[in-house]
Amino acid sequence: MKYKVLLLSVFLVALGLSGQEEKRQSKDCRKVKDNEALRNLKSLTLGEVFQGVFKTAGGDDTDSLQWASSHLQMPKASGCSYSAFSVHPYAAGSTWCEGVASEGIGEVVLSYIDGDKNFFYIQPGNQSSKKIFSELARPKEVTIYYLVPDEIAHEQQGALVFRLPELSGKQKVTLKDEVGFQKVIIENYDALKKALKKSRLQKDYVLVALEINSVYLGEKSEYKDITCVRNISNSMEEKYYKQVPK
Repeated sequence: MKYKVLLLSVFLVALGLSGQEEKRQSKDCRKVKDNEALRNLKSLTLGEVFQGVFKTAGGDDTDSLQWASSHLQMPKASGCSYSAFSVHPYAAGSTWCEGVASEGIGEVVLSYIDGDKNFFYIQPGNQSSKKIFSELARPKEVTIYYLVPDEIAHEQQGALVFRLPELSGKQKVTLKDEVGFQKVIIENYDALKKALKKSRLQKDYVLVALEINSVYLGEKSEYKDITCVRNISNSMEEKYYKQVPK
């Protein structure tokens, strides 16, 4: 993984894209572990609870590490570079990349969506530009897990806190190898709505976990096995999801 990180660091400096990290930072992300337990989502049965707490952006930078099984950390950055906050709603201009030595098969990243809609969008790859999209790896076959939190809290700094989410559905999706957003229709949406109604949440949020099963390798040999995702959401206006990088 160290070799992968160093190569990407050189690549992004050359393109003027290095230093993607949140401006707020307190703890050193290099000293905090990612949520490796997310790799065990595949072993959960429907109705089973994942023992975890997920806090959105607004507090400590390292809160982002609970939302993915790994992330690509730049060697000299104390803030969390390429973290899972990047795929969340309203995180325009950033990207999550897995941080393991291979192309990221089995790695997981989470976002949250509006449960009142029976669809959401995935923006696969690093879509900073068409060039970067083609040079780095993109997810191909993925498993989507839908988790309904038992509780949602609001913190003073604006962060949402999701606790003890229950697995309420999952499905396989094959993504196209093309730039832009790709719409995913939620299978068994009626069952998901029943789970939301049972939870009695004030707002119907659903956690969406994307597990990488296979990838489209990048065209540039040094970076072809760095797999990225730019966005997983459904809460922005429709025109947002029609954007295509140049």
